[in-house]
Amino acid sequence: MGETEPSIFTYTSVDNSSKIIIAENDASNFWNPGKFSQFNWTYSDNALWYCQQVFDADTAEEAVSHEAADPSEPSNGGCGIPDNNFPWSQLIPQW
Repeated sequence: MGETEPSIFTYTSVDNSSKIIIAENDASNFWNPGKFSQFNWTYSDNALWYCQQVFDADTAEEAVSHEAADPSEPSNGGCGIPDNNFPWSQLIPQW
């Protein structure tokens, strides 16, 4: 298993009103196996965007305790602790 293998996450909670998913990183993941992640999502300009705001929390409670990403301009930044200066990732359907 290496950096190019897909990462697998198991959702532990989904909050649709806050647009936050907490997930456990699979034990087989190359990066941060067994840790917890916070994913945020937003819609902007008719597109769906996501941000893995937290990727290495020791518990689900720690992952959810972090501030959510800034969704105001997802193509330009707002993602990533501590400075939110990474762009979000756009999800593009493959039809």
